[in-house]
Formats: sequence, structure tokens, C-alpha cells
Amino acid sequence: MSNFVCAKCSSEYQERLGYCTSCGSFGLIIHSTHRHADTMWRERPEIESASELIKRSNSYITSRSYPEIKFGAKGLVCVYGFPGAGKSTWLLKLLDGMEGNTLYLSLEEALSDTLISKLKWLEISSKKFNVGYIRSLNELDAMLADENYTAIGIDSLSVSTLNIDDLRRLTNTYNLIVFFTLQVNKNGDPQGLMANIHGADLVISVNSGQWLIEKSRYSGLLQGGVLL
Repeated sequence: MSNFVCAKCSSEYQERLGYCTSCGSFGLIIHSTHRHADTMWRERPEIESASELIKRSNSYITSRSYPEIKFGAKGLVCVYGFPGAGKSTWLLKLLDGMEGNTLYLSLEEALSDTLISKLKWLEISSKKFNVGYIRSLNELDAMLADENYTAIGIDSLSVSTLNIDDLRRLTNTYNLIVFFTLQVNKNGDPQGLMANIHGADLVISVNSGQWLIEKSRYSGLLQGGVLL
């Protein structure tokens, strides 16, 4: 099985090359993420009464850390900001304050000493709070199948090959909330596809020690606050 693939023409390689020998593109050889073509589809057909669906849409989940924010079940939450603005800190504290098992995927720092120091500084030590690192969508599926999580946080989507459709499938398949962070460009706009922003149910910006809800499908009130 090939470990690397050209992001432009999908040619496969056993090692990372500086350019693609098939299409001639430079710098586009990336790690291969093995996923099925039908990952968007649910495992089985579903039918449910309209009243139950409405009842589910009116149920919210909160965090002790930021109780003023309401999160819908199976929601997608985007958090974006400049490097060092506090995105990771906000996400770590929020996940630590939620009921049930939570998972923080450290895709930028992995399980490094830097992350450990951050966990100590934030005084996060709950046995229900888990930290992980993955290299592919299949690894994430296996991780979620082994445990019943209330929510997971992906930090960050900008350094992965995951997309908003993958995240939506995860919320539906495993009945959880998915938080994801995005880096920003020099103008302060989120990097990557705009679909990642449009597809989120809640969009929160973090800047200069403040957080602000910029979009919400759960409430017309767009409030903000101070990072803990």
C-alpha cells in the first residue's frame, strides 16, 4: 500500500518526493489518507418521527468552562484565530468542562512536552479527558469506535487532509459534537476551503484573549467573552 500521493493527480509513491513524476507538480506529495469512497453515507437507512427530530434539535449541550455557549447535539463548531491567539487553550478548557468522555486530537503538537506543559498549566487532569494523535481518517474511526465520546476537538484542521464532509459524517455516525480549529491568513481570514466555515453550525473567533461567536444556528444572540 502506498504511503504518499500527489494531491494534484493522485499518483502514488512509496516515499515522499520533491515533485510528481507523473504531472510534474512540485511540493504536492502528501501522506496518503486511506478512506472509502462512500464515507459520506450512513451505515444503514434511518427513519424517525418529526416530533423526535424537533425535540433533538431543541436539546443543547454546555460546558462548565463556558456555560453561556449552547452547542447542539451532533454539531460542528469551527474555532479560528491567529497563531498564539488562544484557540487551543479555549478548546482544551471547553472540552475539559463538558460532561462525558471527550477527546482532544493534537495534530499540530502531537503528544509533546509542549502539550503536556499546557495541560498542567490549565490544570486538566480528568480521566474522562483524552488526548490523541492520528495520521489518517481510518485511525480516527477506529479510535471513536472504541469509546463513547460526547465531543472531540481537532487541532487543527488546517494541518490535516480532513474536510467538512468527513467531520459531518463523524458527528452523525458517532453521535457527538466535533470542534475544529483553523489557522488564519495575514488578513485574519480562515485558511482553507470556505466550505469549512459555511458547513459549521457554530463559528467562534479567538483574538487577544477574547472569544466571539460570529455565527450560530442555535441562537440569534451572538455573544462573546474572555478566555479562561
